[in-house]
Amino acid sequence: MHGTEAYTDAMEATLAVTREAAEVIRRSEHLELVLDPELSVLVLRRKGWTSEQYQRWSDSVLERGIAFVVPSSWKGETVLRMCIVNPRTTVAGLTRIFDTLK
Repeated sequence: MHGTEAYTDAMEATLAVTREAAEVIRRSEHLELVLDPELSVLVLRRKGWTSEQYQRWSDSVLERGIAFVVPSSWKGETVLRMCIVNPRTTVAGLTRIFDTLK
């Protein structure tokens, strides 16, 4: 619809936001980046949380219309996996989501 150049630009924007958001996580006191991002996927943990706390948080942010992020599993541990697919996603928007994890 928009051509390969527009698609490439959209993908590059998404990847840049993912990289910047990973840096926000790295600087956080309450979050930890589990894996360096590959493509546009962020895998992170909230330090000290149980599986139940992840699920309550996920339900809460979905109910409030903030985000749709569901708990995932990595090496048997409950974590959050965020897939950034919308090129309009911003680091500021992701930071607002991260702030709800305090």
